[in-house]
Amino acid sequence: MGYGVGRLITENFGWHWIFFITVPLGIIIMVLAYKFLPEMPGIEKYYGFDVYGSILISLTVITLIISLEMGGRVGWISYNIIGGFLASIILLILFYKWELKFPYPLFNMCLLKQKYLNISIAAGFMTSFVLTGTIFLLPFYLELVMGFPTDVAGLIILLPTMLIIFVGPLSGRISDSIGSKIPSIFGAVCLTIALLDLTVINPSSGTYGILFVLIALLMRSLSDGMFSPANNKLVMSHSPPGMMGSVSSLLNAAKYLGLVMGVVIFETIFDSTVSHISANTEGIISNGAFQFSVPTATLLSGFQHAFFLGAIISVLIIIATLLSKENPLTDEYNKTSKKDINQKLILEEEFV
Repeated sequence: MGYGVGRLITENFGWHWIFFITVPLGIIIMVLAYKFLPEMPGIEKYYGFDVYGSILISLTVITLIISLEMGGRVGWISYNIIGGFLASIILLILFYKWELKFPYPLFNMCLLKQKYLNISIAAGFMTSFVLTGTIFLLPFYLELVMGFPTDVAGLIILLPTMLIIFVGPLSGRISDSIGSKIPSIFGAVCLTIALLDLTVINPSSGTYGILFVLIALLMRSLSDGMFSPANNKLVMSHSPPGMMGSVSSLLNAAKYLGLVMGVVIFETIFDSTVSHISANTEGIISNGAFQFSVPTATLLSGFQHAFFLGAIISVLIIIATLLSKENPLTDEYNKTSKKDINQKLILEEEFV
């Protein structure tokens, strides 16, 4: 709901209120968490936190994001940008080597040997990448290209997105009954259709233009609601005994990295395309909010190039989902007795 409500608040109250509205929501969350979340028993032995590993992976992501964000503005062959990419690669290598030798690492490298686990996590990363990049650009598409005011653009995005509320539980039920692969494939196909729709849409076609936008939003929401629960189950089915927390955190880290990368890459492609087309056009400023001074056709090219990248990645998601495989032993593991589970954990600890 945040995308749509945020546009309504911006239009009617001002952008400052977007930050204020999170304060009462945060207070409500704290009260509900204190009152309803159950107490969790403490662990018997705490091995400490991997501080150096956390610092290395944070620096890796930060240098990569900054390089991607600034590359389109200062030039991709700039020494600073090339240095930033090299620094992120070096930091990633250092993180990998540190995690191999640290006894209680932030990321257990043995998970990299799980082929189907990695394929499913990669699909989750790419899906988050495309979904977030798309929803980031769509409000600007509706305002700059189709001419809708901010609050109307928010409503156009909000209403189809509510479909996720109904599709999500349905996907979970389907995944429990027939497996996760079919709903995952269906969600990936819907995402591909949505991005192809946005790539070829002609906003000058009036009513048909907004109709195609609504279809794209509906397909995107259908994809999000159908794919995410099924993909979560697919990933967790490959969790080794006693490592469910590690696998879950790895999946969430991949999705949030996809979220950040999606915004950065989609914005970079849009800005780079518009800047390149506008470079030799008279009367267009080259800094600040230059998007407001360029022709609609130029803006449309920038949006379509970004959406076309999303369509390509969506096809890769379909391929990754087809290659994925759910582990049928998970249900058997969940049905085992507590005694059997404890025995498995003991054996695994001795193995590690």
